[in-house]
Amino acid sequence: MNISTKFPSAAAKYLKGSGFVAELVEKHADALLEFRVVSELELGAPTFRRTKRGEDQLAPVAEVFIKVACAWPPEPQLFGVDLVGRFDGVLIELLDRDQWRNNFHQVPESHRTEALIVHGIRIRAISPSQVDPKDITDSLMRQVVGLYPDIILGRANSNGFSIAPLDILLSACGIRGELLSQIDESCYTEALIDTAIKRSPLALKGLPARFVTAERCLSIAKLHGHLEYVPQSLMTAEMVIAGLSRSSKNDRFVPAELRTEAVYLEAIRNNADVVNALPSELKTLSFYRQAIASNPKTLYELRREAIPEEMIIEAVDRNVTVVRNLSNSQLTPGVVEFVVEKRPEALMLLPAEKRTPELTIKALLGGWAFAALLLKRENCSPELLLDAVRQDYKVLPLLPKELVTEELELEALRQNGALLKLVNADCRTYDRCLAALTQGVDALPFIPDDLLESQAFQRDAARQNGQIHKLWGHVCRDDAGTSLGL
Repeated sequence: MNISTKFPSAAAKYLKGSGFVAELVEKHADALLEFRVVSELELGAPTFRRTKRGEDQLAPVAEVFIKVACAWPPEPQLFGVDLVGRFDGVLIELLDRDQWRNNFHQVPESHRTEALIVHGIRIRAISPSQVDPKDITDSLMRQVVGLYPDIILGRANSNGFSIAPLDILLSACGIRGELLSQIDESCYTEALIDTAIKRSPLALKGLPARFVTAERCLSIAKLHGHLEYVPQSLMTAEMVIAGLSRSSKNDRFVPAELRTEAVYLEAIRNNADVVNALPSELKTLSFYRQAIASNPKTLYELRREAIPEEMIIEAVDRNVTVVRNLSNSQLTPGVVEFVVEKRPEALMLLPAEKRTPELTIKALLGGWAFAALLLKRENCSPELLLDAVRQDYKVLPLLPKELVTEELELEALRQNGALLKLVNADCRTYDRCLAALTQGVDALPFIPDDLLESQAFQRDAARQNGQIHKLWGHVCRDDAGTSLGL
């Protein structure tokens, strides 16, 4: 007997494991006895294993019977036993296994039921093109149209679209709208056309003129941003704006009468790239100014144009975050300075190479304390830091410690002597204390006694600060509770 050892042996193993042996012994004992006699008489027939203790004597016969039944091509009946229903379940189960998925071609035509074909299509064991057209029924198409919308082509090859049910056509066009052009016009309905158009702009391609309406063209423009297949006679400003808002490449389909300033300006509001597709008559500084005001991202698209600095500053003044859309060539010294003046924290919106120490100090003086974290010893000159402290002594506490020098401390003390109280007592030197008395007497309570009693210190302090003379004879020490007779 020719018993296959690949796909059929797996089927036989599955049948035995599913309890088919016990069913054969119980319901088909006569058939098994007949099969045993035939097998023993046939030369080269398989031998039966010995019966195990407590096992029915026909069980080994049933196992061999199953192996024979699974030999290809399997018979629908063997010794009066109906096997068709059994094989359907076996084949569907086996096709789910990776090692058998490519063996669909081994399944005889007699066992290729609709359920098996549908299952094979779903698991990609077979494609619709491999299915016999006579097997492509309405029921089958409904089950697999979601995976292969073009399954309707198989129906067309044999019977034509004219009898394909509308629900199948709707499902197919709802997945691939371009299939509408392959469907016979006799099947067209309003719902079918609208479904296809909603799915793909290609549905409009080749659509008979009587079905092409302004409403459908507008839907194509709004849903897909596609103007290629919209007839020029039906094109409106609303369609053009919708199409350009999605892609500036639609410019080549815009009729001359709709290439107006209003249309392109509205499209730029939604898509800055449209500025690259402007008609030549709109490429003016006046229009660029309106475009930038409408959509600041337009500035970056115009990076190759000679946009005046003041126009860029106007855009930054309206919205400082526009600097993110500027190219390096547009970030001129005047622009970056205006950015930091407008909003000091916008310094971080600038490219690293534009964040110079001077700009960083400017942001720091503008009130953005975190700018101090960007200052480094290697790129900050002492003069720059000193000038910053001269402008505002409050900068000093914000500076990194490694940048603070005695000269900077003295400058801060000259502006506000009360800062002396923040200086450690052992660091209140002659120069620091003298600097603290430059503009007032607020530092007096914090000056060490030995300096206050020094005639040299008294003389230098009085020379630089006239207020010292007025208080010379009556200076109260809060910490010592004494009076100095200077």
